[in-house]
Amino acid sequence: MKLIPKDTIDRARWDSLVLKDANASIYCQSLFLDHLAENWMLLINEDYSCGIPIPFTVRLGVKGIYTPNFIRTVDWVGLTENNRLETIAQAESILKNNFKLASLRTLKNHFSTSSDEWVFQELEGTIKLNSQAKRSCKKFQKSDLTIELVELNTVLPIVSEELMEKVVSLRTIDIQRFESFLESFPEAKMKVFGTKRKDEILGGLIFIEWKNTFHYVKGGARKEAKDQGAMYAMMEFAIDYGLSKGLKIDFGGSNVKGVRQFNAAFGGVDVPYFEWKWDNSPFWFKTLKALKNKRN
Repeated sequence: MKLIPKDTIDRARWDSLVLKDANASIYCQSLFLDHLAENWMLLINEDYSCGIPIPFTVRLGVKGIYTPNFIRTVDWVGLTENNRLETIAQAESILKNNFKLASLRTLKNHFSTSSDEWVFQELEGTIKLNSQAKRSCKKFQKSDLTIELVELNTVLPIVSEELMEKVVSLRTIDIQRFESFLESFPEAKMKVFGTKRKDEILGGLIFIEWKNTFHYVKGGARKEAKDQGAMYAMMEFAIDYGLSKGLKIDFGGSNVKGVRQFNAAFGGVDVPYFEWKWDNSPFWFKTLKALKNKRN
């Protein structure tokens, strides 16, 4: 295996491998990484048969592996039981020789020191509304609001504004990367469900269809629409749309209590994923990082 710099990656070859591997994550596509990662490399076999993207940052000259915002996991593609142990051992050696620290979230527990700390939610088969979701959807039905498929650009400003308000760790550059990614994604694979009052857009949910799954990206709504149950009603509408096409629903997921409860209100069940951490950075760098975390 070898590390290939971003500018020399054969993207067509890599994306073809991601598409062919039934277990490959949507987040491994080069489009996600090009837009959402500060930097990334590819750790790959010579014949492009097995590899993993490696997003990384450089801070004060120290290179560290990380999981970018809006990318849930970064996973192996083309890994099999026949090559797993040898590949992982080789990969860990290469990565630790090239990077001083890592905090990489993965769907499967392949790395030697990964821990089960995260969950996302999935739904397959039948929607199951809890009492809160039922009440909110009924409230919406009695309002003067409607739901329909809309253009991304009508909803994106509302979603971005809400993200900046709710997620304190996000910077302006993160939102810019997020918007650039969505604006570059093929329209045929994206569905945007909007809440409207006459011709005014008051909110929306963004979904991406990929392989057999309908992935929830992000959503948001104005307060007046939320008060009428719009977030619940839009999610029910979108889930019904996805299930009618035989797709599994991926809620994107969160350990945040409120988001997790919202996803569970439709029958979403927890799926664990993992985080691979290690830190061989210099003492001075660890000290500065600890001070920064304390201030935050």
